[in-house]
Amino acid sequence: MIRQMLKYYRQLNTVLPGMETVPVELPDDLRAAKQLHARTYVRLGIVTEADLTPDGFIGPDEDPEQDHARYFIVRGLEAGAPHAFAAVRIIYADPDKGLASFPAYVTQQFYPDQRKLLESLDVAHVGEISALVREQGVSAMTTLMLYRAIWHHALAQGYLRLLVSCDARLHQRCKMIFGEAWMRAGPDGSMRGVQVVPVLVNIPNSLDEALKLSRINP
Repeated sequence: MIRQMLKYYRQLNTVLPGMETVPVELPDDLRAAKQLHARTYVRLGIVTEADLTPDGFIGPDEDPEQDHARYFIVRGLEAGAPHAFAAVRIIYADPDKGLASFPAYVTQQFYPDQRKLLESLDVAHVGEISALVREQGVSAMTTLMLYRAIWHHALAQGYLRLLVSCDARLHQRCKMIFGEAWMRAGPDGSMRGVQVVPVLVNIPNSLDEALKLSRINP
């Protein structure tokens, strides 16, 4: 178990040659992130071509959260031009909707103590990890690069909890990476036809978990 944890910890600190993880600031990067999200969801059958806008984005009826989300991409060069190979976003609260801003909160069943915890927090310190996608054939290491970017952003912005509707097949792997900070918050559910585990990531505690691993693997 310790050996596997150290493997994931080292991978979490890996950067693929020729690629960088960036918080999206430029219009071209935002366009690339949204188009990759749309292409991936069409390929997986989550949305259809009819759900897309002329720009190749998922339309607001199917994805209203894109208007209150911060995107991150793994960017490199393809044919000499910048290209987004993977993307993710953190949904932040719409002040008019509160916790209803977050699809996981609306669609998943939470244990009573976890729901009570969420409802006790200032919604400005809550977010949701969403729309984690990568191009076919691209290394899964890009996912870990994005998780690291999200973690740094969440710490810097003072988030206390991040919701995740985690693919049930990946839950144990994520638990191994994030330790006790990656907490199951309810029974298995479903989102867009995928079996998911509702998770709350304890951001302050995640720093403690990282420090523990760094002492094992200085």
